[in-house]
Amino acid sequence: GAPVTVHETTLNISSGQVVNYDGTRACYPIFTVKTTNALSDFQISNGVEKVKVVTELPVGSILVIDMKAGKVTLNGTVIQQAITLDSDFFPLKVGSNTLTFSNGATVQMKYKRLWL
Repeated sequence: GAPVTVHETTLNISSGQVVNYDGTRACYPIFTVKTTNALSDFQISNGVEKVKVVTELPVGSILVIDMKAGKVTLNGTVIQQAITLDSDFFPLKVGSNTLTFSNGATVQMKYKRLWL
């Protein structure tokens, strides 16, 4: 088959921001979350699916939500047991994606645009 072209993009997002994804097939992003307030949980959603992590997150915690691997780490340690059962590791779909997340954190999203 034809080779898949990949371009990696990293951007800081705000809750409620619309991310226009211009690849031709869905991709799974990695979110890096840094807490600016102490939180007891963190949730990120595309309006339909969500990933919710319930654990103590002191100020300055680094939470990495890897949608492709289906894995969450807190300060470098895997914390799968903190993910709620109704969580779904969702992709960015082609076109507009509105992402919302808990207040008290800054979020950086990294993804690879995929074209066929």
